[in-house]
Amino acid sequence: MDFAQFKEEFISACDFIDVPLLEENTKLEDIADFDSLAMLGVIVLLETQFNLTATGEQIMAQDSLGGLYKFAVKK
Repeated sequence: MDFAQFKEEFISACDFIDVPLLEENTKLEDIADFDSLAMLGVIVLLETQFNLTATGEQIMAQDSLGGLYKFAVKK
């Protein structure tokens, strides 16, 4: 999966009301609607698409969307 596909899956998993403009360097903490429900969606995404179990803390530690992508594909 390349970054563009990951970004689309991330957007779908988060079920944003207003889809934000996201780039590889977008900081996760700066995404307005990235709340606990969006986090749960990302946890499920990582489990189903990457067979990766991750906590909210591990996800936020990746800092950016590009960092999260690298975290997901390296496992």
